[in-house]
Amino acid sequence: MTILDRGKKRLGLEESLKNSIMDGTLRPGMRLPTLEQLNFKFNASKATFQHVINRLKRQGFIRSVERQGLFVADKLPNETCFGLVFDRKTNAFLKKVEEQAELLNREGEWKFSIFRNEYTPALLERNWNSLRERLQEQTLAGLFFFFNPVDEEILQIIHQYSGVPMVMYDHYPNHDSLLVLKMEPESCAEKSLALFLQRNLRRLAVISKPEQPLTRCFLKAAQDKGIEIPDRWCLPAPEYSTEGARNIVMLLLSLPPEQRPNGLYITDDNLLNAVQAGIVESGVRVPQDLTVVCHTNFPDPPETVIPILKVGFDNRELLRLSIEAVREYKKSGTVTRNVIQGKHEMEINSIRKSL
Repeated sequence: MTILDRGKKRLGLEESLKNSIMDGTLRPGMRLPTLEQLNFKFNASKATFQHVINRLKRQGFIRSVERQGLFVADKLPNETCFGLVFDRKTNAFLKKVEEQAELLNREGEWKFSIFRNEYTPALLERNWNSLRERLQEQTLAGLFFFFNPVDEEILQIIHQYSGVPMVMYDHYPNHDSLLVLKMEPESCAEKSLALFLQRNLRRLAVISKPEQPLTRCFLKAAQDKGIEIPDRWCLPAPEYSTEGARNIVMLLLSLPPEQRPNGLYITDDNLLNAVQAGIVESGVRVPQDLTVVCHTNFPDPPETVIPILKVGFDNRELLRLSIEAVREYKKSGTVTRNVIQGKHEMEINSIRKSL
């Protein structure tokens, strides 16, 4: 370590100590030099040292123990803290990702911070400034993008901090250098169809949001199994009125028993409450007369009005695999191109019980 120029001592001391922590010279749990030892090496004032120490404590690189001194943090932010970047539009999936991140925050092994692509310029500027500050401080191990980043501001951040591992959940143009964990809708469609076939149900209907890839996957999987789903039973819910799904379901189930479906697939859990309401009002019994399978994402609240079978992606697994992709990239430089398979609720519950 060298004596630092006046005016640059705080920045230089902070950078030197942080680099020593990040390169392993000062390992997690190791006691830091005393202020007297630091003063000998850097020839800086006590006020300068205190300023730097306070910043490193705030950033999570060091911790103080009363009457014992300063120690390197047991869990370093550049290894255990991640940023979740959300788009402007929120939905049930993003809410569940956020809930799972908050749960993992409480468990303490990993830490997640959320940055939103806000609607208002003031909020957006504050969020991006906060993200830039965290990246500049090197307190994020990686970023997880839950949308296709096309805004100029976020593209600048991606370019400026290209050394930080970044994960996306689909293949997007112009982002070939980023890690990808694609959520595979085909696996969800296959598992959902299997639940109907296990019960020997072949008169199937689908209710979905318009133009959902999952709908096409399910129809193709059914066709491959020799099941032709009539066009009149493939029902897109009104895009801006999920309550319209209630009326569609009531109309569908008003047919005589031999002319109506005995299996209903819901491709979006945002429609679930409205569809349940329509089924209840129709008087059709579930599961005696109708089996319902809904695409959802886990963990999912167990409370439903009627028995519902659920298939989807496990958000805990999604975050875990994202962390593994980041760690593998840092270790080997490998750009991951993997997929995340859908699971049904029984699989997820079985896995969690075994842990």
